[in-house]
Amino acid sequence: MIQLIKLELSKCMKRIEFKIAFIAVFCAIFLDYIILCKEYYGSELSKVMSASTGTILTNVVATPLSPIVGILLPLTVSIIYSVSFLEEKNWGLSNFIHTRVHKEKYILAKAISITLVSFFVIFIPLLVNEILAIIAFPIQGHNTFGLPDYKKLSYIDSGIMLHNLQVYYPYSNILIFIIIRSLFASSFALMAFGVSFFKKVNKYVVILSPFIINTLFMISTDALSRIISDENIARAVGTK
Repeated sequence: MIQLIKLELSKCMKRIEFKIAFIAVFCAIFLDYIILCKEYYGSELSKVMSASTGTILTNVVATPLSPIVGILLPLTVSIIYSVSFLEEKNWGLSNFIHTRVHKEKYILAKAISITLVSFFVIFIPLLVNEILAIIAFPIQGHNTFGLPDYKKLSYIDSGIMLHNLQVYYPYSNILIFIIIRSLFASSFALMAFGVSFFKKVNKYVVILSPFIINTLFMISTDALSRIISDENIARAVGTK
């Protein structure tokens, strides 16, 4: 099984789609970083923000590059290897492979490979982004956007996920959100992989399916939040 996973990982990393996705994420992060550095270049130290708000996930300076690891994330990871099963089936290779490898092991090896690759394609660039932010900007930061430090600590927005961690341990908070974003990437890639098992489906539907499902989910939850109060939603899903 280990050898089969290694083989699938090797096949995945040789694909042009893997290289395109990996380079696209890195380029988006580096360009976002350059834009941010340019924004603060030559500024007084009192106007320079903390490194914790200098990543593509927490950037207070709006750039057009964040969608690569945001709303376009399902597309970014789905093109890598999610269509591999469908391609091999269309090429007539799957029947040959099944004569040598049990079908369940073959599918499981692909699923594990897709999970690992899509996770690290997002995790590694985002981690590098956090390191670059720490190098370029002060750890504590001086630009509090008009709020004194005691106000920042006393005003904790409970509507923000992991709000206490965000205020007291911002870098741990960023790392957790990097892991969460990477897990979402793996989930989207596996979702597309699952769609590839449907009959009469083409590769473009497979690639687009997580993006469409995620968009519909975001629209529906936004509409629901406008109809039902946040407290009622929390009670409905069992978080309150």
